[in-house]
Amino acid sequence: MTDTTSQRTVLVSRNGQCLSIDDLDLLNLGDVTTARIASNNDHEHGYRTERRLDSLLRPSDGMMRPNAGLLPVLAHRAALAGLGLHVRLLGPSIATLPEPTADTRIADVTLPMFVRAQERGLIRVGRGVAIANLIAELNAAFPTARTVILGAHRNDLQRLDRDLQRLAAPAQLYVGRHAGAPTARIVLTTFIAAADAELAQADLVILVDADEAVQQRAQAALVTTDARFRLFGILAADRILAPYSRDVVIATFGPEVLNIPRHGFTLGKVSVAWCNVQTPKVAVDADPLELRRRGYWQHPTRNRRLANLAQAVFERDCMLLRPYPDVARWLRSATVPPSCIAVLVDTVEHAVALAEQLPGWPIAAGEHPCLHGLPARKRRLLAERRAMWFGQHQIVTSSAAQELRILPDVIVWAGGGPQCPALPDHWLQRRTGDNSQVLLVDCVDRHHRQLARWSRRRKLSYINADRFDVGITPATGRVIRFLWQGERSRHLAEGAATR
Repeated sequence: MTDTTSQRTVLVSRNGQCLSIDDLDLLNLGDVTTARIASNNDHEHGYRTERRLDSLLRPSDGMMRPNAGLLPVLAHRAALAGLGLHVRLLGPSIATLPEPTADTRIADVTLPMFVRAQERGLIRVGRGVAIANLIAELNAAFPTARTVILGAHRNDLQRLDRDLQRLAAPAQLYVGRHAGAPTARIVLTTFIAAADAELAQADLVILVDADEAVQQRAQAALVTTDARFRLFGILAADRILAPYSRDVVIATFGPEVLNIPRHGFTLGKVSVAWCNVQTPKVAVDADPLELRRRGYWQHPTRNRRLANLAQAVFERDCMLLRPYPDVARWLRSATVPPSCIAVLVDTVEHAVALAEQLPGWPIAAGEHPCLHGLPARKRRLLAERRAMWFGQHQIVTSSAAQELRILPDVIVWAGGGPQCPALPDHWLQRRTGDNSQVLLVDCVDRHHRQLARWSRRRKLSYINADRFDVGITPATGRVIRFLWQGERSRHLAEGAATR
C-alpha cells in the first residue's frame, strides 16, 4: 500500500485472469468471500452439511482462481472506503479487438460491440438463440481473432462443431496433444485438453455454459499465466444459479451482462423510479384481498396521484413531475423521448378506477375479463374504453399484458404486493440499434404497515430481477447486490457456526 497526499492506494496485481493482493492491502480493503455447502462427517455428529466461508481472493486451498471479474467489486469497495485502487499488470495486457467488420453475415452488431468493449462478461441467451450463430458472428466481426470455445462435455462440443461447419466457420474440435497443435481460428476443446490448446495466445475464450466455471477443471484451465484473452460465458436466460455458483460466476466473468432473448434483439435497460405518494392511512386488519382493495384498487388519493403522474409523463409536463425527481431525471436523460406509456394493474376493478381519473385512456382487459361485482356504470365505461385504439397510452391488466403487442417506454405499476410485476418479455425486447430504455414507476406505500412491508420486499425483488433504481447502471447494481448477498451469506455462515 502506498500513501499519496490525497488518499491511500490499494495495490492489486493481475496476471491473465487472476488477481492477487498482499496482506496489508487485503486488511484495508476487506476480503471478498462466498459461502458454500460442504459435507462434514465426524463420529460425534455423523454425516451433515454445513455452510462454510471461502475467500474468492485467497481460496482456502491456496490455489489461484480466475477472479479478475472482482475488479469492479474491489473498485466499488475502495471508493466506499475512500481508498484509491491501482492495478499492476504482471503479464501482457488484455487483447484489443478492432472495429467489427462490415460483413453481411453479421445480423446483430450488439454482441461484437459488447465483446470489443468489455474484457469479460456474461451473455444470457433465450431459448431460440443458437450458440453457433453467435460464435459465427463473432468470427465474421473479428476475422483475425483466435477464439477458443471451452466446455466440459465433448458431445456438446461435437454438436457445436457440426453447427459451425454448416455455417462455414473455420472451427476445429481439439481433443489433446496427440492430435497436434490446433490450427483453426476457432478451437473447440474441453477443460482437460485446454492446457495443450495454447490458451494463452487466444484473443477470445468463451465458455458454452458459464455455470461450468465452478468446476475445478474449468478453474484450472482458466488460470493461465501471461494470458491475454477476453473471457466470456454463455448462460440460458431462465437459468437460476445456486448462491455459490452465482458468486463464482461473478468472480470469473464480472458484472457486465448482455441479454439476447432472440436473434436480432436485446433486452432494454429497465430503471425503477420510486414515487413517495403521500396518502391517508388505511385502517384495516382484514384479509389480504380486502387490504389490496382498500389499499390499492379503491384508494382514491393513491389512484388520483398515480393518474396525474401518468398524465404528466405522457404530456412531459416538468412542472407536474417536480414531486417525482427520479421520473423527471430519467426523462431528461432518456436518449429517445418516450412514445408509449402503460399503466399496469392487477384487476379490472383497478383499471376502471384509474380510467375515471384518465379520460381518453383505453383499457386492455383481455378477451374475457372478470366483471363480477362491477356496477353497470363501470361496465359501460369499461366497454367504451376497450373499444378505443391502443398505442401511445393505455391501462393494461396483468392478464391482458401478454397479448398486447406494444413497446412501452414507461410502465407505471399501479398494483402492489411483495413481488415486482411480471412484465411480458416482448415489452422489454428491443431491435438492434434501438437504444431506448424502459422506466418502471412504483410507489413507496406507507399508508398501512403491511403495505409498507410489501414495498420493501418489492424493492428487493426488483434488485434480484436486475432492475435497479434510476441513476444506477446495471453493472454497478450487480456489484452492490453481490456485496450485499456476500454479507448476508457471511452472517448466515457465522450464525450456523455458533449454534
